[in-house]
Amino acid sequence: MFHYFRSIEREERRGWQHHQLCNSVYSVFHLICKDLRNWASVQNATVTHFDVQDPAKWLTENQILKSAIQDSNFRDLLEISEQVKVAAEDSNFNCDMYAKFMRNLDHIAVEIGAEGTRDQIEWFHLLRFDEPNFHTDAEKDEEIRTAKIEWEKTLFDLAHKEGDNFFGKFLKKCAKERYFTSGIYSHQCHGQRE
Repeated sequence: MFHYFRSIEREERRGWQHHQLCNSVYSVFHLICKDLRNWASVQNATVTHFDVQDPAKWLTENQILKSAIQDSNFRDLLEISEQVKVAAEDSNFNCDMYAKFMRNLDHIAVEIGAEGTRDQIEWFHLLRFDEPNFHTDAEKDEEIRTAKIEWEKTLFDLAHKEGDNFFGKFLKKCAKERYFTSGIYSHQCHGQRE
């Protein structure tokens, strides 16, 4: 499978990873919003109906939610809500902020006692940053080493059995033909500055 990953042009590979990172933040953000609604119900607080089209408005108009979260985490949550406002729309997302966003969402999960969401964030989204794979340090070929490090940071969503050639070909085709991604980015992220 790794040879398929290496055979994808670098820009296309980074675009695909950008999209996957955006989708992961979107999913976790909505888990946190659900956890916030649950937290508010335990507090016997009434919150307005969650507005999928404008989550930032929902967050700010329900003051009880703001009281549950540290100010800095709340501001970060508002920033995340703006960047992942629409499902599968990745053009406004800054993928270089992925680990920071996930850490902020993790802190919020701790603050509101959402242990299940916290476990999911730590295992599926932050583990590869906190426990990097050490075999890449021994790699002599710099191109292969760099590609392996990129692959290690690719999301759990792309996990599959080793040797699954169908998935490798599918991944390559999706990246090359920019399925699911616009290819237009408002932030200079995922190596565009290089």
